[in-house]
Amino acid sequence: MLRHFFTPFAILITIASGLVLSAYATQGRPHPELKGVWLVEDVDQRGVIDRARLTVVFGETGQISGQAGCNPFGGTLSLEGSAIKVGPLRAGLKMCPPALMDMEGRMLRSLQSADTLAWAPDGALVLTGPEGRRLTLRPETVPSYRCGEQVIQLSLASGAAYAVLSDGSRVTLKRVSAEDASTHVFSNGLWTFFQDAKGERAVRFAQGRMAPQACERIKG
Repeated sequence: MLRHFFTPFAILITIASGLVLSAYATQGRPHPELKGVWLVEDVDQRGVIDRARLTVVFGETGQISGQAGCNPFGGTLSLEGSAIKVGPLRAGLKMCPPALMDMEGRMLRSLQSADTLAWAPDGALVLTGPEGRRLTLRPETVPSYRCGEQVIQLSLASGAAYAVLSDGSRVTLKRVSAEDASTHVFSNGLWTFFQDAKGERAVRFAQGRMAPQACERIKG
């Protein structure tokens, strides 16, 4: 049974986690480490609603968190070989459109009931449980941008921007624009990021009160 909670800290997701929970290998080929943010690309072999963002974050000391499409969630995790035990999970109480709420419920039930971890031939992480429950995940690739003399790794999740700057410092910037605005603005007062909500989602940034500066995505 899912337990519900709401706290601002539930939506603060650490993108650049350096803590490794476990690593697996099949036929001598290493697989990605279970750390950081993973994107859910399939729920119970029924896909994911277009433009919905579902994530699972493998954190420190047996913690798991993420975004279930509408609400953030958090809980515990233990691993032993290919066996996995998740939960209990706690989720927020925000209401969204019925289709999104249905997908969120299925994702959380499948995640909490998962008892087996396996790797697909293409490198995807597959979590399975009773009654045909199944989640397919892939590690999120955090894009890098060249913004003037700065090279910035920028990721967006749960209404905030998470950036790693050239000197290795990390900043979290809350969204200060409306959800349906054509430009999404994230700021902590010292740094401000602007992202176009349509098209190629170009990024600009500003330090302090300086004018926004265009950033070029670094391919690779």
